[in-house]
This record gives sequence, structure tokens and C-alpha cells, in this order.
Amino acid sequence: MIFWLFLEIEKLRNIIWLIDHIEIVEKNYINLYLESHKKYFHSPEDDCYVVLTDTLKKLNMFYEIGEILVNEVDNDVVLFNKTYNRLEDKGYFLNEIEKLNIKMLENISDNLVNINSGINDLSNAFERGFRQVNQNLEFINGELVNIDLSTSLNGDYLYDISLSLPNWLK
Repeated sequence: MIFWLFLEIEKLRNIIWLIDHIEIVEKNYINLYLESHKKYFHSPEDDCYVVLTDTLKKLNMFYEIGEILVNEVDNDVVLFNKTYNRLEDKGYFLNEIEKLNIKMLENISDNLVNINSGINDLSNAFERGFRQVNQNLEFINGELVNIDLSTSLNGDYLYDISLSLPNWLK
């Protein structure tokens, strides 16, 4: 059976997009190779060599993935779909607008985490503040109880004094 004839249009479009992307990476690699070749004698420590080797690793990875897709499209439908699904899960088939939307959602998520952290910090500060206010109110209450007791004792003392006074002073 020739599986690729029955391949879903969306999968076919995405595979074509992957091939286009590989071609872009290849062109980029060629340009980086030429640039590094020119710079080697003048500055062998240039950053372009790191970018060149990273691009080569990326290109080799795409070649391996592409080879699996091409070889297995008619042979091993399961391996083909597993590879395709991995590519899809990693976002290789997203267009620029979808990638931008995901990036914005990630930024929103990060900001929500920051807001949540700020709310937690504020809540903890309020809790500490209320605890301190409560301690101060308990102290004030204790002092008011002491004042009440001493006032009551003074009242009792004055009553005792008034009882001991002769009647003519009352």
C-alpha cells in the first residue's frame, strides 16, 4: 500500500513546510560556512564557529527526522506517525503567528505567576501586620484591665476612707 497517497493534507503541508525549513537552515549553514571560512585566518576565535556548529547539529537532526519520515511513510506507519507527532508536539509545524501567540501566552503565564507571588507576599505582610496589631490590642486591653483594677481599688479605698470619716465631714 502506498501510504503517502492517503496522507492527510494537513500532514502533507506540514512535511512540505519542514522541507522548506530544512532548505532555509541549509542556506543559513552555507552562509555561515562561507563567513567562517573568510574569518578563520583573521579571527579563529570568532563566535560564528559556535553558531556554525550549532546550525550543523540542527541540520543533521532535521536530516535524521526527514530520513525517518521519507523511509517510513510507506513502510512503518507507526514509526512515521510517532516521528510526526513528536515534531508536532515540539511545535515545528506552527506558523509564526501561532508561535507568537504561544510566546505571548507564556509571557502572560509568567506575569500571572509574578502577580500570584506578589499577592502571596502582600497576604503574608497583611498577616504579619494584623498579628502585630492584635498583639498591640491585647497589650492595650491588658493595660486597660490594669487601669480598671486600680480604679476599682481606688474606689474601694476611697469608700473605706469615707466610712472612717466622722459624720459631720460627710
